[in-house]
Amino acid sequence: MYELEGKVKSGLGEGHFWINKVRKIFKEKYKIDLFLGTLNIELDKEYILKGTDKILSNEYGGQYDVLVQRCEILGKVRLYSKT
Repeated sequence: MYELEGKVKSGLGEGHFWINKVRKIFKEKYKIDLFLGTLNIELDKEYILKGTDKILSNEYGGQYDVLVQRCEILGKVRLYSKT
């Protein structure tokens, strides 16, 4: 497991819009109810998301596939995703 470090950054204020689009899929596939916002972190070093799973753009009506990777945050298993 990798340990990533970075700084919390402001986003564009659009996270809730996209999360609403994938929320049902996350609930069905991963049994997780998403928070309607994002935590944006600018990493100190480049990290290439391995993407252990993928939500295809046609599944949620978006333009990009969403890569999903399990991770651990403060001792709890979470999901990291990126478009």
